[in-house]
Amino acid sequence: MLNQNIVHILGGGSIGQLTACYLRKSNVPVALLASSSTSASRLRDGGSKIFLERNGSSTCLTHPDLNVTSSKSDMSNIEEFPVEVQCCGALEGTGDEMMSYRSPISRLIVATKSTQAVSALQSVRPRLSDACQIVLLQNGVLGVYQEVCNKILQGSPSQSPLSATVVVGSVTHGAYRKGPNHVVHSGMGSIKLARVDPTLPDLMDGKHQRMWDETSSAEPESQDLMNVMLRTPGLAAEMIHSHQAFLTMILQKLAVNCAVNPVTALLGCLNHRYSDSQWGKQMAESVCQELVSIYGVELLGVKSESDLADLVLQVAKRTGENKNSMLQDCEAKRSTEVDYLNGYVVKHATNLGMQAPVNSLLHGLIKAKEETWLTGD
Repeated sequence: MLNQNIVHILGGGSIGQLTACYLRKSNVPVALLASSSTSASRLRDGGSKIFLERNGSSTCLTHPDLNVTSSKSDMSNIEEFPVEVQCCGALEGTGDEMMSYRSPISRLIVATKSTQAVSALQSVRPRLSDACQIVLLQNGVLGVYQEVCNKILQGSPSQSPLSATVVVGSVTHGAYRKGPNHVVHSGMGSIKLARVDPTLPDLMDGKHQRMWDETSSAEPESQDLMNVMLRTPGLAAEMIHSHQAFLTMILQKLAVNCAVNPVTALLGCLNHRYSDSQWGKQMAESVCQELVSIYGVELLGVKSESDLADLVLQVAKRTGENKNSMLQDCEAKRSTEVDYLNGYVVKHATNLGMQAPVNSLLHGLIKAKEETWLTGD
């Protein structure tokens, strides 16, 4: 019999694997959904194990399994769990595998790249139960959430609307992969979670506040997945209680990603070079000046542009050994999330009749870099 309390994690990247490891360490049943058969094969070829490296030490965890409870070996610092890696949209396999692949999904953490979130969700859409709980953990979640609402939750001529509970998260952990099944937790951060109204595609809409007003009186099962994450120590998850605090959380994360990620990706350096340099400080100040002019100090939760720049540099310093996701994408010659970060800022500014030349320049440079490997020039 399939475990109805299982948490499915969509995306086997650094955050997906990190989340899977910590949930399994807390004895939460988890299934890792690889985005392709190639990704699934690589994970299985690695011995069906995730290596979690943290604070200079490595802990070996096998991939979370659907049906079997965990067990510990006698080896110190090694925890092993039975493995099942599922592939999104898998159409072949043994009878048991097919049952797993087609079983309903009621609790889903989406940890894919921003560029892959909608297509990945579409691949498992037939498996999503009508009252499923979905947590979105993308860097560019403002744009991703809007796409998920419009293309997944609100239905289409061929699909009925999905009555899902939706939680948006902001991840500040530093993490990167050394290999297909080796994730490094390079900087301790947190995951801040907020329940939102899936009938409102714009996260800036103040009407989302009613979701926070209802949180205290909601039935336990409606917040079950969020509570699981809140109870998992390694995730350091926190709940956000107001729309103002939520926007501040999201916009501060956007500021960090817009100021740090494209620059380190272009230069091919780790975050500490950014935080320790004069050019890093100047870039942070330039990007933050634009963000303050667009969103205002109140929404950003700071008193001045320099305060926001200081926050950016502090995060870069805390995650100094981190190879951020955009740098990883550039090294692997993959599409980046820049459209959902600097590109989102430029689009939002344009809609307000404003300009964002620094963000526009960074966006253009990353897109030009992408084009060099997409065209082979």
